[in-house]
Amino acid sequence: MMDQASTTLKDDLRQSINWLASFGKTENGGVTRLLYDEAWQQAQQRSHRK
Repeated sequence: MMDQASTTLKDDLRQSINWLASFGKTENGGVTRLLYDEAWQQAQQRSHRK
């Protein structure tokens, strides 16, 4: 059985992954972020502000 802290951590991690996946999101539900392309740079810059 999971305690509240584990549940909260999993929810936070899931939200962070979904947020990061929004950079370079493709139409078919995937993610493409090539090294140093615009989506990669946006993800890098915004992840340091979060």
